[in-house]
Amino acid sequence: MENRIRNIIKYQLEKGKKNFVIYPFGMYGKITKRILNEEFGIQEKYVVDNVLCEIESEIKSVADMKEDYRQDDFVVLLAALYKPPRTNAIFQQLSDFVTAERLIDVLSPSTFFNPEFHYEDVNISKNKKHWVVECISREIYKNGIEGSVVEAGVYKGKTSRIINRLFPDRKLYLFDTFEGFDERDQKKDDEAKRYNTKLDFTDTSEEFVLEQMPYPQNCIIKKGWFPESAVGVEDTFAFVRLDMDLYDPIYAGLQFFYPRMAKGGYIAIHDCRSRYFDGARAAVLDFCKENHLNYMCMPDELGTAVISVGF
Repeated sequence: MENRIRNIIKYQLEKGKKNFVIYPFGMYGKITKRILNEEFGIQEKYVVDNVLCEIESEIKSVADMKEDYRQDDFVVLLAALYKPPRTNAIFQQLSDFVTAERLIDVLSPSTFFNPEFHYEDVNISKNKKHWVVECISREIYKNGIEGSVVEAGVYKGKTSRIINRLFPDRKLYLFDTFEGFDERDQKKDDEAKRYNTKLDFTDTSEEFVLEQMPYPQNCIIKKGWFPESAVGVEDTFAFVRLDMDLYDPIYAGLQFFYPRMAKGGYIAIHDCRSRYFDGARAAVLDFCKENHLNYMCMPDELGTAVISVGF
């Protein structure tokens, strides 16, 4: 347990966080304070406990802190073994004052990865594919990897919006027909007896997608059939996400982008465990085998395969 708390504090310090609130101040709160003070030489700004505040004047209550919590540089280290629904009640109590990304449960096995921004209308529990993108973005910035970013297979731009927010200083290339699957790609999967669900992705447009982007000025729309739509693109890429579902465009995407990747960059391919599109996994397997590469399949919905480009 102490190692978990230690690692979480270390991770927050690596992100540049310096101001900490410990809540509540029971057994695990005291352990958190000791590790923070003695091992990292950091003095917490406040200790908060709604019961102990009535006994010890230096301990604040949640209500006492409501204005201080709103300061962007405060991180709240939650130090108690809560169980639902009490956990949800604690988070709800503090969320009136603190944004979710600054509530760090030091006892949770999953806290080491804590989303750093609010995903708005996205149902997080069903969209861990966005967490994969966020994890990759952190590694890219941490390691100083230069290059533009890409999503090929944009549809309505929900994931493109996440990429745009996570890479606010990068060009974002958006490849899509914006008219659904190209019949040539669909026909080849059918002929190869690769199962592919006949979904309709035509209810979108370049204009609609750009309206979803927080930094539309960074976006470069590449409309058309891939790889023809990539003709003339001369750039180096730090991150590429392929979500084109069918074998041919995904395989062509890997062929096109892999040689153009920055060292230390990542390619993520969605639907690699999907029961709806067999071609995605087949394209990854074939490309990796031919090029002596390996990949890791993430446990998000439908499976995202990640290929890391060596330094």
